[in-house]
Amino acid sequence: MRDINALDDEDKRRAFRFDIDYSIGDHVIRAGIDNQKFTSVAAGASTYSGGMYWRYVTSTNGTVNGVANAVAPGKSYVRRRLILSTSGAFEVENNAMYIEDTWKVNKNLMAYGGLRSESFDNRNGDGVSFVKKDNLLAPRLGFSLNAKGDGSLKIYGNLGRYYIPVASNTNIRMTRGELFEHRFYSFASKDPRTQAPVGLGPEIGSAQIIGDGKLANPATIADRKLSPMNQDELILGFQQALTKDWTFGMKGISRRINSGMDDYCSHIGFENWAKDKGYANFDSSTMAQCILLNSSKDVTLMIDVNNDGKLVESTMPAKYLGLSKYTRTHNALEFTLERPFDGKWGVQGSYTLAKTRGSAEGYVNSVINQEDAGVSQDFDFGSLTDGSNGYLSNDRRHTIKVFGNYMINDQLRLGMNAVASSGRPYSCIGFVPASRLDFSDAVGYTTASSYYCLNEKGQSVLVPRGTAGRTPWSARVDMQLSYMPKVGDGKLTLSMDIFNLLNSQQVQEVVERRDYSRDTVDQGKRNPDYGLPSSFQPPRSVRFTARYEF
Repeated sequence: MRDINALDDEDKRRAFRFDIDYSIGDHVIRAGIDNQKFTSVAAGASTYSGGMYWRYVTSTNGTVNGVANAVAPGKSYVRRRLILSTSGAFEVENNAMYIEDTWKVNKNLMAYGGLRSESFDNRNGDGVSFVKKDNLLAPRLGFSLNAKGDGSLKIYGNLGRYYIPVASNTNIRMTRGELFEHRFYSFASKDPRTQAPVGLGPEIGSAQIIGDGKLANPATIADRKLSPMNQDELILGFQQALTKDWTFGMKGISRRINSGMDDYCSHIGFENWAKDKGYANFDSSTMAQCILLNSSKDVTLMIDVNNDGKLVESTMPAKYLGLSKYTRTHNALEFTLERPFDGKWGVQGSYTLAKTRGSAEGYVNSVINQEDAGVSQDFDFGSLTDGSNGYLSNDRRHTIKVFGNYMINDQLRLGMNAVASSGRPYSCIGFVPASRLDFSDAVGYTTASSYYCLNEKGQSVLVPRGTAGRTPWSARVDMQLSYMPKVGDGKLTLSMDIFNLLNSQQVQEVVERRDYSRDTVDQGKRNPDYGLPSSFQPPRSVRFTARYEF
């Protein structure tokens, strides 16, 4: 149910770029500026058409929301979910300056060096910055060597640092007000027309407040010493001519995340820190619902430590967070064999051996199919990071690719693209057990999203990410036939693309949730669909396109 007074939702991008090249002797100097401004308008709304969502649940043992004997065993109760958000226009401004030098050291060696300065500014709906970082330096180096002097062997390498801006979705989710609560009741009957509960009893247990709906002070939302997400990349390789027409290549790729950030939505660590510091009047409800931070670093925030309305810059050691370190590494070795297109035909093939590990994919979470960029559940509280360091969802050990073109005649061209890859890892997902110290945070999450899951004995155990199994190998062949007659002064291209020519229907994803529900964890009830296919390759499809070049 949308806010009727809000503007239309939209995402707008404005960009400006200026580059200049200057040659002096054996050097080509290039410099430039790059400015991008994103504006996202998001209307506030209630998630549900009637304003709230009622869910009926049967309690096998009479326990409801942690309260024993709240209803008779085998009887039903109702949970009311209320989700509301406020409207706003949120801005992100990214600015960069760079300079690079391409130096021809001699006739066989080319060297590259550059430096890029990045600045990010993320603002709330009132235009006030909550994350602002200036002059983040990203150096880059590279070389290309004609090893034998005849062009038959090329050796090359690149080393660079790359910053990843804070996603605009983070502005929307972290700075607007969001009310998200669960309340539990007994009931007398159901309305025969709407099926809404009739005759609600007293509320059972304490309300589960995931978000209180208040607008957060921008100074309290993000670590004041936040390190923006960045990664280093190293590439080393060579390309060797085998014959006049064929070349062989090999390159190694290594990427490592240096600093990752995500939202943290627990106040338990801050409460323990305040107690140890002697802040007897501290009330964690005065803090923002969630905080943007680096998981393994100390957190510096403006905090009302004395509960007197005065914000004081305070630093809490990382040990109070209870979070695992944000990590991600990708290492790959790629082999290529190529026959460049000579006007008649050309083909290129590759084999890649790769390994991708870490505690986070990045801005999304494929394990639970969460696409909430920048504010995934990964680091919401400590126990969600237990067992999180493992094989990531996009880790495919082997990938084989072949693509090429063949000119049947001057006007007909046949193209082919084939990919075969080993399966992706999957996990065993369930609910955080009551034995964990931050269970009071976890109990508000009704969707299974931790690496604790029920084993065959019905016991909640920790199963590290990506170790429950792998999907099978999959392959896909795409074909294209193009007709390219000369029409007038231009060229017409009529193409037919057939995707998944062989109509392969291999499994792409499986159900990773092992626990049946939050309320049945104590009973050891497992999800009967665990491990069954949930996604397959898209079926064969055909696309026709027309293009005229003039």
